Amino acid sequence: MLDIFSEIKICTDYMLDGKKISSFPSDLSQLQRCKPVYEEFQGWQKPLDGIRLFKDLPLEAKRFIKRIEEVLNCPVYLISVGPAREQTIEVHTIF
Repeated sequence: MLDIFSEIKICTDYMLDGKKISSFPSDLSQLQRCKPVYEEFQGWQKPLDGIRLFKDLPLEAKRFIKRIEEVLNCPVYLISVGPAREQTIEVHTIF
């Protein structure tokens, strides 16, 4: 299944010529020399497609979403666990 992961990564920074940078390079020549720096997270072994509430997600999936919010400094309002409309989970109330 597509929603079972043993490990999942987030690229948080880049190494450019031996220096860590946190923004995506806009210069193509710099980008070609970049190596991504990843944070690794324990994955989950449970299908998510039947889950409808954030509180019911595996702990590992909740930790992953929370870390994305921290890295982006932006709340995640919705996540999808499948293609159907009812497979959308509200993480934070929008209104």
